[in-house]
Amino acid sequence: MNASEMALLRTKLREVNIEYSAQVRMQAGEGRFARMGELRVERQALMALIAQARGETRERPRIPPALAPLKAAIQYAVGHGLARST
Repeated sequence: MNASEMALLRTKLREVNIEYSAQVRMQAGEGRFARMGELRVERQALMALIAQARGETRERPRIPPALAPLKAAIQYAVGHGLARST
């Protein structure tokens, strides 16, 4: 994984963390806890991808099927020059 892909992963992780924090601060909402659960799963998947890219784990990341398009989107963005680097 190159620097652009890593930057995309970190940016997405930051966005997930910000949204999770906003959900925590919300007073009410029917789907609040469901969305927080989804964000937790997405955060774990992103952290697993980052750890794998850094060589910190030999395991394949356990990415739920619903989040599989995330990796494809990152590869597409990098391939088409849409990735932002830090």
